[in-house]
Amino acid sequence: MPGTQLDIWKLIALAIAPLLGVLAAMLRRKDRPGIQDIVAGLAAGALGVTASLLTVARGRDLFAFLYRTLGRFGAQASVACAVLVVGGVAHLFKQKNQFWYGILEVGFAGGCAVSIASGMSPKEALFSQWVALGGTAYVVARGLNNISEAKRRNASKIPPNPPMQPTGSAGG
Repeated sequence: MPGTQLDIWKLIALAIAPLLGVLAAMLRRKDRPGIQDIVAGLAAGALGVTASLLTVARGRDLFAFLYRTLGRFGAQASVACAVLVVGGVAHLFKQKNQFWYGILEVGFAGGCAVSIASGMSPKEALFSQWVALGGTAYVVARGLNNISEAKRRNASKIPPNPPMQPTGSAGG
């Protein structure tokens, strides 16, 4: 059944979120991660995956609505403006919290990859789908790079442990 196959892909996409939660918790701290790190990572990963799945699931309906309401060029201009606004908001979010931006990036790319792959078939695997999958791999790489840059920046802000000072005098 085609519908069942799509449901399986959705489950796979949602399985990405807990993996990102654990990944975020492991990457966030050098010591043992706390439950709050796992929950925050899970939430960020789930948000990224959900955003990508909603975009795919409702994107066509939204564009059809814009097309009926604003006409062809109005719909295209609206999508272009929305991309600019979302990109600007994403940039501001990255400036404030690069680590979580990276987690969202990886989650969004994972959800998109699952969605793209679910539309592929052996008879109709299009070059554009392979290009889009390559793009998601690039977004994953950028997300992981943002995570590591944020970790490096945070590590450099923490002062190193001072050397141990003797508590008493050794001699006289």
